Amino acid sequence: MFIRERTLLTQRIDDRAGRLLGDPAPIADHVDYFSPIGLAGFTVSTNGVLAYHATENSSQLVWVNRSGIETGRVGPIANYDYIRLSPEGTRLALDIRDSRTNAEDVHVLDLTRGAADTRITSAIGGEFAPIWSPDGKRLVFSWDRDAPPYLHQVALNDLGAIAPISRPSFPQIPGDWHPSGSHVAFEEQTRETGSNVVVLDISGAGKATPFVNTRFNETSPRFSPDGRWMAYVSDEAGTPDVYVRPFPGPGEAHRISSGGGANPRWRRDGRELFFVAGQQVMAVAVSAAQRFAAGTPIARFDRKPARIIDYDVARDGQSFLINSEITGPETKPITVVVNWPAMLATR
Repeated sequence: MFIRERTLLTQRIDDRAGRLLGDPAPIADHVDYFSPIGLAGFTVSTNGVLAYHATENSSQLVWVNRSGIETGRVGPIANYDYIRLSPEGTRLALDIRDSRTNAEDVHVLDLTRGAADTRITSAIGGEFAPIWSPDGKRLVFSWDRDAPPYLHQVALNDLGAIAPISRPSFPQIPGDWHPSGSHVAFEEQTRETGSNVVVLDISGAGKATPFVNTRFNETSPRFSPDGRWMAYVSDEAGTPDVYVRPFPGPGEAHRISSGGGANPRWRRDGRELFFVAGQQVMAVAVSAAQRFAAGTPIARFDRKPARIIDYDVARDGQSFLINSEITGPETKPITVVVNWPAMLATR
């Protein structure tokens, strides 16, 4: 049993000869599938029981103020992910997922021209998680063209020249570009230690150096606007929480959230740090003039019942662009089929 374009298929196999028999037959549609690493939401037993997770998600990009009141919308309803506002705040990089194939492509929306859409990638496979260069002229994103997804770069004035900037290894997801333009921070998933935060020197050396590499999972790296600190998420305390460390280190890790936190985002003046706890967007006043200090997290707004898939913060910290799920219940059902081979007789 296997997935092709979100359809669950079954095909007979001659295990002695090592070859497939006949044609594949469909069993279920719209099955959860993440193509870059082949993750699919189904399992099957040896006695004819099948369980699968089918979804048909879509989302809306919504502007809200600091009280969570909607002030506008961007673009049509689609399958958006990994949204990132440009340094000047007039463009939006993101990936859009094809609902039929589940393939992802990187796009840039011009927020000054009614979200006019420029498609950045259109290759086979998944291209996702774009981040902006500090000057807004280039993007780094992840692409699984010939290996597990790893980092590639493209100049917006030369979309035909996409080039790798890291070596293929374990799955890599871009996190942020240092304000100096010299380094890119990314998340790398390994068998030995799970997810780790790694920093790649792209100023010429091309050297990748682990920033936080422990037996715990570290994700979502974000540089402070002055480049002296990095926020990230770690589950070292049992739950994923937001931490801040000096960059390039070494130095003490400052725990920002308690009891859950994800998706850290800095205000552009560096005086506030945002994160998501549940479906609440939290804000923390920070000071990093000489030594780092953080205040008590305050809930700015709650987006229930809509799920926050991702978000970003306007330059002034007064508006938030929310990628908000608009379809499907919060808990999506798992379908269980008993004696699934009988389904083949009806097709």
